[in-house]
Amino acid sequence: MMSIWEIIGRVIFWLTWPALRLRLRFTTRTRVLIRCGNEILVVKNWLGSGRWGLPGGGVKANEDPLTTALREVKEELNVVLKPSSCKKIGIFEYKSSGLSFVYSLYEVNLTKKPDVKRQKMEITNTLWVNKDKLNKDNSASDVLQALQTIQR
Repeated sequence: MMSIWEIIGRVIFWLTWPALRLRLRFTTRTRVLIRCGNEILVVKNWLGSGRWGLPGGGVKANEDPLTTALREVKEELNVVLKPSSCKKIGIFEYKSSGLSFVYSLYEVNLTKKPDVKRQKMEITNTLWVNKDKLNKDNSASDVLQALQTIQR
């Protein structure tokens, strides 16, 4: 069942979609695939289409993508990752719900699931989910692209 916060986020997302589409097209962003065994940590942002995505966000001025990835995971999930544990997978294009932007994808393989404490003003839900349960019906393109890279 969706929370009121998720409903508000979806309505605002679709109302502001044209502005988001323009703004995001000209930004540099990051995403982090956090794995533990066959499970992946996915998030739902309060402002979004309601699909599962990967943690990450926008690169600030004079910030490199890896620093952004580490900062965003800390801010969104209260999980501290070591730079040496992050492997850059590549640069991809996000295409979901009519939005498009370029992002750097990093992968982290953990042996133990960390305690996740979501930032309640930005993230409505987090879930460790078996990669086989993620698909085009419940996941944004960043998740689907990450799944393709790990299946190679």
